[in-house]
Amino acid sequence: MMNKIMLEKAIGRELTDAEKITVEWVNCWEKETGLNLMGLVLAAKENGFSQGVAAKNK
Repeated sequence: MMNKIMLEKAIGRELTDAEKITVEWVNCWEKETGLNLMGLVLAAKENGFSQGVAAKNK
């Protein structure tokens, strides 16, 4: 399952309405699929930090 709060923390901003709808749609899929997608987002965030890439804050 994709967690909206964790996603927002990972991307450094609130989800747009369209993104929230997409997350809700993905959460209707098999639980494992949502968990895999969430894992990819979090891994990308961690990889960015390990490479010294900081998120841009507005």
